[in-house]
Amino acid sequence: MKEAEAHFDNPGDHAGEMETSVMQYLYPNLVLPLEEAGDGKSAGFKLKGLKNKVAWTPRNWSKVSKDTGIGSPKLATPEKGKKCVETVTDIISEFLIELTQTDINDFYD
Repeated sequence: MKEAEAHFDNPGDHAGEMETSVMQYLYPNLVLPLEEAGDGKSAGFKLKGLKNKVAWTPRNWSKVSKDTGIGSPKLATPEKGKKCVETVTDIISEFLIELTQTDINDFYD
């Protein structure tokens, strides 16, 4: 979500700055100290269609990354996580309010 990514220098993909920040904010007891985190280096797909997201497949984590992180968590903070969670919940709330105020038979312009 582009709005949420605005809070991060390098959001990453999996266990990078964004996900780690959110976890530090919501569940700090589940996050290891950042000094113990990997660097987030990972191997990408060889196939052009998978690189360009024409197709999707789950990643084999043991072949993609030595620590399963994709993107560095080193800049993660609970404060960034809080801002991200607030941004995302505001966006979802606005949508749900709009949805409840819209006639189900009148969804199209």
